[in-house]
Amino acid sequence: MKKFLVILFSAFVVFQSCKTKGTGTLEITLEVERAHASQDEMDKMKTILTQRLIKFGIDEEDISFTTKENRLIFDLKEESNYKKFDRSMIRRLLMSSADLQFWETYSLSDVGTAINKFLDDSAGLEAWKRIQPVFQLGVSGNTYPNSCEMGTCNLRDTTAVSYFFDSLRQIGIFPADLKFGWNETYAQDGQPISHLIMMKKTGTGGASMDFPTIEDVETTSAGDGSVSPVISGKMTGSFKDQWARLTKANIGKQIAITLDGIVMTYPTVQSEIPEGGFSITGSFTVDEANELVSVLSAEHLPGRIYIVEEDLLP
Repeated sequence: MKKFLVILFSAFVVFQSCKTKGTGTLEITLEVERAHASQDEMDKMKTILTQRLIKFGIDEEDISFTTKENRLIFDLKEESNYKKFDRSMIRRLLMSSADLQFWETYSLSDVGTAINKFLDDSAGLEAWKRIQPVFQLGVSGNTYPNSCEMGTCNLRDTTAVSYFFDSLRQIGIFPADLKFGWNETYAQDGQPISHLIMMKKTGTGGASMDFPTIEDVETTSAGDGSVSPVISGKMTGSFKDQWARLTKANIGKQIAITLDGIVMTYPTVQSEIPEGGFSITGSFTVDEANELVSVLSAEHLPGRIYIVEEDLLP
């Protein structure tokens, strides 16, 4: 999970300029992706980000936002929060779009015939031999037919593996509505492992459920002896009915849950869930779980934002 968080935000942190001038106020300048965001959108972003930070445990009186064109300038009284909160977590709270999505999935049994046909061709077999040294087909080397996990590789090899399998989809080896995603875990030796997950796009090219309204988001114990906390919540309104239909149609199958495009978990549906409940499991620390709860408890942002400058003011 830690590696997932590093991957998600490392591309943005390179743009920051951090100048230590004192221990007074932390000032972070955020730029909205769209150059002409409306004032209503900017105000909504301020409200959502403030809610996240308060949920995370920062006092409201220590938070202030001002707008300047397509930029949000965030000020946090650093003196009272510097030792209490990890600054990298604050950056992530500010930049996460909180795009929570639920996807139907393909299983290995669904694509097994296509893979075998591809390997029967001499050119396909040669291509497979080139990717085989860095990619392990199946779950822990075993091909479970009902799993939506295509296989695993080291984190450093995800770009090459993604290109290979996307190329197969583009030439018709796999269904056109198959979408690949990555889930990150850690091996016993602490090394990150990347799991290639097969998701199914709808007729419009998106997820089965987009940005549901949720409530009662909290961390709980896994109950199975695991030290990693579980994040749970409940869908509300029409989303509760959508979730009931989706789970009923996928009993015995896996549903992938993504946040900001990253696969967080892919549980197997045991039965219809009419009351709207869901849970997210993973290799979370308590702080990381609390961070995700803070993000999910507020709405998703109406646009993407990036850190462009960071100062520690006197």
